Formats: sequence, C-alpha cells, structure tokens
Amino acid sequence: MRKCFLAAGLALVFIFAGCTKEPAENPYATPEDTVEVFAEAMKKGDLEAALDCYADTALSKTAVGVEGLSEHEIRNLFLKSLEASREPYGKEEITNLESKLLTAEVTYELGGVKHTHTLVNQGGEWKIATDLTR
Repeated sequence: MRKCFLAAGLALVFIFAGCTKEPAENPYATPEDTVEVFAEAMKKGDLEAALDCYADTALSKTAVGVEGLSEHEIRNLFLKSLEASREPYGKEEITNLESKLLTAEVTYELGGVKHTHTLVNQGGEWKIATDLTR
C-alpha cells in the first residue's frame, strides 16, 4: 500500500513539474527585443539570424519593389544588403534604445548615427518591417 502512495506521489510531482515548466522565451516578444536580436546577429555576422528578425512581408516582391525576381533572388539581395550595412554593428554597441509601442517604432544610436526600425506584430512576435519602395 505504501508503495502505491509513493508511486502516486511521484507521478503527481512529475505531472505538476511539467505543468509549471516555463515556455521557451520568445526572442521577439517586444520590439526592443527584436532590435537587440537583430543588432547581435549583425555584430556576429549571422545574416540569416538578422534576416529572421524581418517580417515575412519584408521579402515580398511588392515590399522590395521588383518584378521578375524569384523569392530566392530577393532573399540573396536582402542578405547582400545586410552584409553591406553590417560594419557599424561589429564596432559599436547600440545605445538610447527606445520604442513607441503604439506605432511599433524603435530608435537607437549606433556609433553616433541614429537608426529607426518600424516593427509589426506577426503571430505574437515583433518583426522588423520594411518598404524599400519609399
């Protein structure tokens, strides 16, 4: 009888331990988090991780303003653009990070140059939006 109670007690401990486990942290939970992930990826030269910070619509043909290019070609152009703009991230740390949550606009300084990103909420994750046609 005692063994049954012990087994039942251990089973309950494991069940409740599984229920109270915290979900995996979302690196894109806030606009600021997304920009910090982006800056760290750019610093490390991990352009794929930097690209993951962008909204799905950022790589669309309408957002990029090109016709006749495949998704693969658009992605490669975007990666080349990130590579070309990566140098300051490797030399400097972002400062003065602030956001306007109503407009999902995040500004920061990098090496004395002010940067602004507009972000969109995509399925509970904040992602950098872009419109290269402006």
